[in-house]
Amino acid sequence: APAFGGVLRDLEPVAEALGIAPAALAGRLPVQPVSTGLFHLMVPLPDLATLAALAPNTGALDRLLAGAGALGCYAFTLETGAAEVTVRARMFAPAAGVPEDPATGSAVGPLGAYLAAHGALARDCRSLVVDQGIEMGRPSRMFVEL
Repeated sequence: APAFGGVLRDLEPVAEALGIAPAALAGRLPVQPVSTGLFHLMVPLPDLATLAALAPNTGALDRLLAGAGALGCYAFTLETGAAEVTVRARMFAPAAGVPEDPATGSAVGPLGAYLAAHGALARDCRSLVVDQGIEMGRPSRMFVEL
């Protein structure tokens, strides 16, 4: 069963950790740690350009994740550029020795639970297609059943 951590209200440290402007985090979905086994910090972004522009600050990201009780940071956008894809994502877990991961099975499950819980999916949605690893030249496609 999914577990949801507290919503992060102060988005300045999140923006600093990811090397983006705080305004990029001002969407309707919250920044929140979610787990279906391991906690990952879900960070919704507005578009593919913002996702591609991420430039994590390792020290700031380590502090952010430790404070949120999360192993990794799962940044994602619902803008995918492909009709068959639901989400495009990137995952960073520097304290775990993973500067960036091309495919994170332990994060896509929590992502599905997060999107469903926050009403970001159609009510009849039963599966997701997630692309990851594209920005690092190791494209991966994962499938999530809700």
